[in-house]
Amino acid sequence: MIENYARRLILGLGLLVLGNCLAPAIQAQKPIVVKNCNVTLISDVDVAAQEAGVLTKFFVKEGSVVGEDIPLAQINDADAKLKFESVKLEYDVAKKEAANDINIKAAEAAAKVASAELKESIAVNEKVKGAIPKTQIDRERLTETRAYLQVDVAKLEHEVAGLTSQVRESQLKIADLSVKRRAVKSPIKGVVERRYKDVGEWVQPGEPIMQVIRMDRLRIEGFLSVAEAAPTAIIDRNVTVKISLKQGDTSSASTGKELSIQSFKGKVDFVSNQIQAGGEYRVWAEVANRQTPQGHWVLRPGMIGTMTITFTD
Repeated sequence: MIENYARRLILGLGLLVLGNCLAPAIQAQKPIVVKNCNVTLISDVDVAAQEAGVLTKFFVKEGSVVGEDIPLAQINDADAKLKFESVKLEYDVAKKEAANDINIKAAEAAAKVASAELKESIAVNEKVKGAIPKTQIDRERLTETRAYLQVDVAKLEHEVAGLTSQVRESQLKIADLSVKRRAVKSPIKGVVERRYKDVGEWVQPGEPIMQVIRMDRLRIEGFLSVAEAAPTAIIDRNVTVKISLKQGDTSSASTGKELSIQSFKGKVDFVSNQIQAGGEYRVWAEVANRQTPQGHWVLRPGMIGTMTITFTD
């Protein structure tokens, strides 16, 4: 009887110790709720002018959905196009000169004739000594030397023409880029939020023309306590993020009343390396937004929600 009691006591203590060891792991797997999270933008771009000039046209307006590299506005490019045409003509001329090797062929032909004349004169003198004066032979030898040097000059000029053609080609690319830079394009896929300029206004390089924001993906920011979870417990881990919105969804039929919870999928993308005085650290997640049947975005920057982080393998 005493032995049975001892066995039960040992078994109970073992289960208690095992339970205490497993408790932190079990607790760590429970969902973590982060309240009062802010919905913010991931990408917020002020699209600026790259060249100075007068705005001549807008292709979009506030609220327009735009894709990456889609034209938003046009800066007057008349002078840039004229310069492009001028440089293109110069390039065409330089390209023809670079392809022309007539001078080389003419110089080589002249050198062959001069060499033949010199050989003929030397051969005559070998048969009849003194038939051709030495001064004439020296003159023909000088002519031959000049002729071959002229071949080298023609080849050098041909190489320079090739380099000039390359320079003109680079100038043509710069002129073409100058034209293209006057087409103001969106660097991201998003929605036009604001227009800073109007048609007819002069803009300088770097001056904002439009604001484009990304709405298909947004960021949820909140603060976690180290007592709830250590930063290393969630960093680089796949998680499920759920947002409980406190503001309205235009597609809901419960206008004027508290709306049902709207969930958005995403994952934790950042955990701050700094722990604040209260033992909290910043964490954010990127979530995929969605639109109502009317085309309105459900999740919007400035909303306050609750983020539920669920640990997954």
